Amino acid sequence: MTTTSTLDLGTITETKAGLYQCSMVMGDTTLFSSGELYVYEDEGIVIPPTDKEGEVGDTISFTCTAGNPGSNVVTNVKWYKEGDSSDSEMAEGITKRGLG
Repeated sequence: MTTTSTLDLGTITETKAGLYQCSMVMGDTTLFSSGELYVYEDEGIVIPPTDKEGEVGDTISFTCTAGNPGSNVVTNVKWYKEGDSSDSEMAEGITKRGLG
């Protein structure tokens, strides 16, 4: 004979991440098993660029962070100025860290 038990976690939130354990008693024996729940947010921009102000001659930089721990690695980054990515002066200033 088998016995099945289900733990319904409902809507997943970050606070529900963790190690879940099941124990069942069979006669004089207690059985344990466990499983880990990893909770990730949707893939996307996790830290967007922020607005900047500057005067002529100032050095300004924008930073943008995308992805999440459980996602595919970001493999391509493009910056656009007013919808155009072909500005060669802008392209020369792009640095990329953490790309796969």
